[in-house]
Amino acid sequence: MSENDTMVKDLQKWATTAPDQPALHGGEPDALTTLTWAKYRDEVYRVGKALIALGVGPGETVAMVANNRPEWLIADLGILAAGAVPTPIYVTNTAEQVAWVANHCEATVVITDSREQHDKFAAQRPNLDYARKLVVMDDVAGRDPEWTLSWDEFLALGDSVDSEELEQRIDDARPDDLVMLCYTSGTTGEPKGVQVTHRGWNAVLDSVRADFSLVRDLQERSVSYLPLCHIAEHIMTLGLQSKAGVEVFMCDDVTKLRDYLPVAHPTVFLAVPRVWEKFEAALRARLGEATGVKAKLAQWALATELAGLQADIAAGEKTGGVRRTLANRLVISKIKDALGLDEVRLCLSGSAPMNPATADFFASLGLPIHDVYGSTESTAVMSIAPQGLPRSGTVGKPISCVQIQFAPDGEILGKGPTMTPGYFNSPELTSELLDADGWLHTGDVGHLDDDGFLHITDRKKDLFKTSGGKYVAPQLLEARLKRIKGVGEAVAIGDGKAYICALLTLDPDNAQGVAADLGIEFDDVAALAADPALIRYIDEQVALVNADLARFEQIKKVAVLPEELSMEAGELTPTMKLKRNQIRETHADTIAALYATGPTP
Repeated sequence: MSENDTMVKDLQKWATTAPDQPALHGGEPDALTTLTWAKYRDEVYRVGKALIALGVGPGETVAMVANNRPEWLIADLGILAAGAVPTPIYVTNTAEQVAWVANHCEATVVITDSREQHDKFAAQRPNLDYARKLVVMDDVAGRDPEWTLSWDEFLALGDSVDSEELEQRIDDARPDDLVMLCYTSGTTGEPKGVQVTHRGWNAVLDSVRADFSLVRDLQERSVSYLPLCHIAEHIMTLGLQSKAGVEVFMCDDVTKLRDYLPVAHPTVFLAVPRVWEKFEAALRARLGEATGVKAKLAQWALATELAGLQADIAAGEKTGGVRRTLANRLVISKIKDALGLDEVRLCLSGSAPMNPATADFFASLGLPIHDVYGSTESTAVMSIAPQGLPRSGTVGKPISCVQIQFAPDGEILGKGPTMTPGYFNSPELTSELLDADGWLHTGDVGHLDDDGFLHITDRKKDLFKTSGGKYVAPQLLEARLKRIKGVGEAVAIGDGKAYICALLTLDPDNAQGVAADLGIEFDDVAALAADPALIRYIDEQVALVNADLARFEQIKKVAVLPEELSMEAGELTPTMKLKRNQIRETHADTIAALYATGPTP
């Protein structure tokens, strides 16, 4: 990159070359408001100058807690324009969690969107060490005027700031400055602030654009609906928008996504596996309603398209064919039209492994999904499938700016300009992440096949991701569950799943006492574990555990096993540590039953 190649500079470019072209949409799908590139730039400048007026200096952090809306992107770029560092926080975090992150990143200003988020910070105000002001996008009655600013009041502060000062800060940005501070969770559950640089940001985007030349300047559209705190959505929305001038439609609630797609007609679309799974379930239900000739025609069309894509992959190029064209015209195009995905040329999945069966289903609809592998620490992307030719069960090939090698135990190591320089204010954790030679240790185990495709086979660490892309530290949940009277052992389950479940065992030493408390005649542990009164008691206690957890961490279902975990069964190590893979294998049927009917209301 050049010495000042940043997203703000990119925004300036589009505002100059296409000032009146639509850039950003917000509001409800039937009543959208639109910002042109020129207006978008002007609003970003207002935020930048307002932050300068509040005394925010270069390199300081500004925290943001908000749902997807135009003000989110405006605030993010405005923070960068002021030379500061955007630090997004998940809206699902508790008051204690948002305060912890705000303190750890030393945020001098916090920007929120709603009464709910305002109230979290207001409750934690005595515990905030750095935040001088709280800015709220929505009007909030009863706010403290000494500490809290409305969005309009905030923007008005910048009117007194000289534009030259803002322009100087924009020009002063350098490649190793931070484009964001992105908090993720470690194996202990303690959030870690990943430093993401302009250098890494640009390297990823330049490499991905080279791999997918179909991303054309000022001709692409996307819908932003996943949390912008997550680096995958962050780089998909802000990154591609700045690099390619993508027109973005902001959707503030994932449940509204189906309403936005037919309006936006995105050309590039990112979803986490759980979203793809929901689409699949709805489509399969709809297809299942067809009967007779229509049903047979749909089956033929989907099978034809899937076979065609598989032939493309085998040949390494698109093969086409009359049957495939006919299948698309008669069936597949109609399905894509109904979804609003009729103009999509690039489908992406990230944050967790894609189920190969789901990938094959969408391939049969002419929507091949490109699985993206990476992490916050590697600026979202380490590998991706070649354009139009994803290979099910793999995460593609390493992007051009990334080197991959494998440790003796099979752990995937990455190197290149996209790797984080480290965790903010956490030198010890940084030394565990990056070795002396600059290789980043991913914690994932995998291998490259003969064609250079990367396969992920295991997680070296216990930390897991739900299908919604949220990291979960099982030890924290298990520790809380084991506080329930009568519970001996707890195992949290949820890697790649839509929600978290747990396997529990009863402590034989306390089982009889719990039975007495519940008025159950005690015979043995196995009988107690199956007693309806015991199950009700456990459910009630789990609900209390959930009360202090963020939504994505909450345990939705539990199964009480009839016996303790044991070393003899290979479930425990000699030091009584959980052998998670063996536990999942031994109790596979029980786990499958927990996910068979969806979460308990």
